[in-house]
Amino acid sequence: MTTSVPPELAAAFGLLRRSQIPTDLLPEDRWERYKTGRVGKLGLNPALARRAETPLGNVWAIPGEGWICLSLAESADRSSLDGGGMACNPTANAVAGRLITWTSSRSGAGQMVQGLVPDGVTEVTLITANGSTTTARVSDNAYGADLSGSLARVRIGGETVLSLGGPDQ
Repeated sequence: MTTSVPPELAAAFGLLRRSQIPTDLLPEDRWERYKTGRVGKLGLNPALARRAETPLGNVWAIPGEGWICLSLAESADRSSLDGGGMACNPTANAVAGRLITWTSSRSGAGQMVQGLVPDGVTEVTLITANGSTTTARVSDNAYGADLSGSLARVRIGGETVLSLGGPDQ
């Protein structure tokens, strides 16, 4: 398990360079998932977590040894500490803006998308399978948006950083 934020993650994410504050703490009942199974082999340290807020709720960046995970709150309540899902990527992918997670929305008609992007990115374009686009603003390296359809592509600037199929606009 890493004992400090790895330099390559600190260099890419201002969120991980800032001092930890009490609201950054990942609820301890969620720590176990970072210690066992396949995820446990990534060297993640939940004690080093930093929290960011998105329009969909809290996300926590959890640094590891060559990896980083984005842990999500289950509800859109900004003060929520409830346990949602997580996405883990190798450091190189996260630095390239590819740390994204998504789930079906409450209505089942769309998807909730949250992600972590490196410093300098101010907005992300999310494209659905039906071709509609949503621009998500980035704050503290994180973004979130509720889409009206299924996620097909994610763009940073003009570059597609994730493609799941669908229209290439």
